[in-house]
Amino acid sequence: MSISFKAKAAGAATVNFSSASILANDGKGTNILGGLGSAKFAVENPVSAPAAQESTTPPVTAGAPPAPQILSQTHADPNKWYSASTAKFSWVLPAGTTAARILVSEIPQATPIVNYAPAINSKEIAGLSDGVWYLHVQLRNSYGWGAISHFRFQIDTKPPEPFSIKVIDGKETENPRPTLVFETTDSLSGIDYYKVKVSENDFITLSTDEMEHNPHTLTPQKPGKRTILVQAFDKAGNYTTATEEIIIKPLKSPVFTDYPKELRAGETL
Repeated sequence: MSISFKAKAAGAATVNFSSASILANDGKGTNILGGLGSAKFAVENPVSAPAAQESTTPPVTAGAPPAPQILSQTHADPNKWYSASTAKFSWVLPAGTTAARILVSEIPQATPIVNYAPAINSKEIAGLSDGVWYLHVQLRNSYGWGAISHFRFQIDTKPPEPFSIKVIDGKETENPRPTLVFETTDSLSGIDYYKVKVSENDFITLSTDEMEHNPHTLTPQKPGKRTILVQAFDKAGNYTTATEEIIIKPLKSPVFTDYPKELRAGETL
């Protein structure tokens, strides 16, 4: 499939899919789509000679401020996912800084355009949507605008997809160690781990590798009704919960089927 777009004007453009599905030919129409991608384009006027690129960084004037080191109090690690949609950032202003300009975008390398004079050294940005974002900061002094810093941060506020727990031995079983099968997906940050709890017992943590290659077998359970609770956590800390009830039947009392009717003194039973 190919799609052609007509540009309205020069600038940066992002293309993504709000929803999609790929259905398996399994008689159930199971959606096997693992995630939705996106693309970024730089649209230029046809008369422009240079090739299209995300941004052009102007040369830094000698004596201008260096690229500031950006720190985040809410999204500290650029390689981790966070569930907070409000991000806080700060940076140090060198002596003589007269102005700052910033930009939040989905483009890794971009030139900030929002000016602040006098210069600011922190910014809180609220209402961000899920995805990978970049904060761009540039400072100015009497010599001119300095180098640009680009800070990556990732947001995922949605929990993993709903799922169910399958009990291999059935919901009523005499097996005191029934086996559980469960799995779910998260289209953005991905599944990080699972937590399993049986009735009043403590939670145990299972990695995605453990669940992918081996069903989970419970520790020995006493007879009676048991409530199984499974939580699936994504890499941003969001989680989805599934529950199931099972009944562990007691073993039937043994029945003597063969025994001697009489015993003489000294004989062995």
